Amino acid sequence: MRFLHDKIGIYENHYGGRNALATTGNNDSARAMLDWWNRGYTPGEFPKCQESDECWARLIIMSTCEWPNVWTVERTPSQIPVYPAFMAWGLGAEYAMAVMWMGAHAVDAVRAANSLSIYCGCGIKVVRSTTDGLVEEVFNA
Repeated sequence: MRFLHDKIGIYENHYGGRNALATTGNNDSARAMLDWWNRGYTPGEFPKCQESDECWARLIIMSTCEWPNVWTVERTPSQIPVYPAFMAWGLGAEYAMAVMWMGAHAVDAVRAANSLSIYCGCGIKVVRSTTDGLVEEVFNA
């Protein structure tokens, strides 16, 4: 089994809105990061597993009501804004970034990463920001 939980999903935030959250990295640490977010992302309760050089996880947050609307949380509780026109994370990121740089859609970029990286390939789940809010879509790899 590759994943113990979904790596991307839509979560309610504490302000009454919704965020798309994704994780990369160690599954246990990713679960701890999602739990930390769902508890209110208090800096003093930041998961201790993030101190590990080998087992930390990245939390990627997409919001429809804040700017910047994409940011990450990695080794500390600080939010890191993401400004590039496109971005990819995880073990297939270089493949995906190259394919998007050539003009491909993100779904096709993930398909390429799934085909080229032995560490990828567990399907494609996309969260889109629409005028009606966040919408999840699942694609065949």
